[in-house]
Amino acid sequence: MTFFRDNHYLSYRQPPYRNKDDYTITVEGKGRVTVQPDQANITVGVITTDSNVQTAQQENANITNRVLAAIRKAGIEQDDIKTKVYTVNPRYDYVEGKSEFRGYEVEHLFQITVKDLSKIGAIYDLAIKEGANRTENIQFQNSQEDLHYLQALTLAVNNAVTKAEQIAHTLGVILNRIPLKVREQSPTPQVFTQMSAESLAFSAKNTTTPIQPGENTLHATVSAVFQYNLS
Repeated sequence: MTFFRDNHYLSYRQPPYRNKDDYTITVEGKGRVTVQPDQANITVGVITTDSNVQTAQQENANITNRVLAAIRKAGIEQDDIKTKVYTVNPRYDYVEGKSEFRGYEVEHLFQITVKDLSKIGAIYDLAIKEGANRTENIQFQNSQEDLHYLQALTLAVNNAVTKAEQIAHTLGVILNRIPLKVREQSPTPQVFTQMSAESLAFSAKNTTTPIQPGENTLHATVSAVFQYNLS
C-alpha cells in the first residue's frame, strides 16, 4: 500500500496475518510397561542329509515324529505346535572354483508355545534326547501383551501432555491441554529375553536345562501437537 505526502512516496506494509493455529507446540511422548512373561515360544527342529533325497526326507520324518510325540506326551497341546520351516535343498561343495554335489539337506523346524514356563527346560531336553539337532532363541511373551501395550500408550500420551505443559509454562503462554493432533508411532519391537541355542549343548549330559525368563518391556511412543495462546 502506497501513500502520497508532500510529493513524497510513503510506503506502508501491513503486518503479516497470523492464524491462531500457528501457535503450536509439538512434542513426543513415551511410555513403557514392564511385565513378567507367562508363556514362551521355543523353536526346535531336525536337519538330515543324504545323497538320496527320499532317504533324507524319510529319516527327517522319523526323527521329527519321535520328537513331536515326546513333546505332546509332556503335556503340550497339538494346537501349540506348528511347522515354522520345512525345506529340501541340494548341497554343494566348491573346490577350486568347481561345485561338487554332496547330497540333499532336509530341515524341519517347528515352533512350540509353552504355557507353563517351568516346563521349558524339560521340553528342550526331551526334543534333543529324541534327536532334535537344531534350536533357536527362546522368545518369552506375555499373553496379555495387547492390554499392557495400551497401558504403555496411555503413559505415552500423559507424558506428551506433561512435556507440552512444561514448555508452555517456560514460555509463559496458555496451553490448550487437548491436542490438535496425536499420532501413534510404530511400536518399538518387543525385546524378548533370549537364550542362545549354543547354551543348550550341555543339556544332553545334565539334568533339566535351567532357563530364566526375566522380564519384558513394552514401549509406546506418540507425537502430539498442542495449541497455545499468548494471553
